[in-house]
Amino acid sequence: MSWREACAAWVRAHGLDPQCLALLRAFDRTARAGPPGALPAVEEALEAGAADRLDRLVASCAAEVDADQARMFGRRFRAVDQTLADLAPGEARVLRVGLRQRLEEILAGPGPRALRVRALADFYGSHAGVLAWRGRGGELAALLDPVPWRPVAPGVRHARLDGDATSSEALELVPYRGDNALILAGELPQRGEVIQDAL
Repeated sequence: MSWREACAAWVRAHGLDPQCLALLRAFDRTARAGPPGALPAVEEALEAGAADRLDRLVASCAAEVDADQARMFGRRFRAVDQTLADLAPGEARVLRVGLRQRLEEILAGPGPRALRVRALADFYGSHAGVLAWRGRGGELAALLDPVPWRPVAPGVRHARLDGDATSSEALELVPYRGDNALILAGELPQRGEVIQDAL
């Protein structure tokens, strides 16, 4: 049984959300089989190489980016791995296997690797965040309802959400039934620019 088949069997056996299995297809660039067996055996094999994997990640990335950035990629990967480990077992357990296995594939595959390692950590980190908040907040519309919105154009409004460590911006587009319902990409903000300032 392949590692993905082991994850699928685990999901079915424990009544987990099967949509998490689709996430395991991300970063599928190689035919590397990964450790065989049921999910606990796959996890055990991936855990056995955890320290070496992190060292290889940093060394591989350091060949492409400076050493400080390579170490930062290592810390980012380790943080996502730990976040998935700290979440209640379930979909997070399956995603942690995917994170670790895909890193093995990236490190064993051809370069460049640094940007793929970063994208891997970001991808699984964002899904870890979704799992962490699932069932805690409610519908997005209800969460954004108390946020002050600013009209931008007919059928378009903008909101800025400032948190302790991050800020987010939202645009709400009400379906427009006229002839010209297009936002040109050139009208979107440039890197580092705040959406609100570009509107």
